[in-house]
Amino acid sequence: MTIDWLLLLFGCQGSNVGVIGAEHTWFISAILICYLFTPLIGFIYKRIPKVIMITILLLLPLTFAFCQPAWIYTLFNPLSYYGIAFIIGRNFDKLKYSLSRLLIAIFIAVLSLLLRFVVRYYADGTIFYDRIIVNYTHFFAALAISYIFATIFRNGRSYKLVDFIFGISFEIYLYHNMFIVGPISLFGLTSIWIVDSFIVVICTIIIAVLANITTSPFFKLIKRYDT
Repeated sequence: MTIDWLLLLFGCQGSNVGVIGAEHTWFISAILICYLFTPLIGFIYKRIPKVIMITILLLLPLTFAFCQPAWIYTLFNPLSYYGIAFIIGRNFDKLKYSLSRLLIAIFIAVLSLLLRFVVRYYADGTIFYDRIIVNYTHFFAALAISYIFATIFRNGRSYKLVDFIFGISFEIYLYHNMFIVGPISLFGLTSIWIVDSFIVVICTIIIAVLANITTSPFFKLIKRYDT
């Protein structure tokens, strides 16, 4: 047990994770920061016009982009889009669907991805590309793609397999990387890459299910007191 493991245990690993196979869990620290600011976001949401709030949130990444050290940008930048997601979530039932809006969403998604590739060719490795262009194009493309899927599948059925994978998707993301890199990597277990990949998927699903079962009682308890 080292300080890196203790930081990981309490979600305080930050952007430089010292445990091999858990490098991707920096996002947990970012999520906890977002949760910490949720009451403040809710307070602001009720007191200023939504257009002004969204404008401020969209401008925040520009401020974070030029901050030093780099961990300020990495950990606090998601707060901007978390705030926008908060607003969208509060008004999700008011979302309107139409063919024209769908076409606009497709245009925004394509334009965002094209812009990223073009700017990368000329400015890769710069703050302008790495922290601004990548940041905004990812956000707008993701937002547009989410609307596209919401439009296409809003009247679709939910299948048990989809619900099952959805139910453990967080755990899958949380634990998959340790089977890919690090001391318990399963790649190289056989001489066939596709077989190793299949083993990684199976092991990830198994541990994701076990983790979900273990933590479910705690979430149910929290939800009961929350309601």
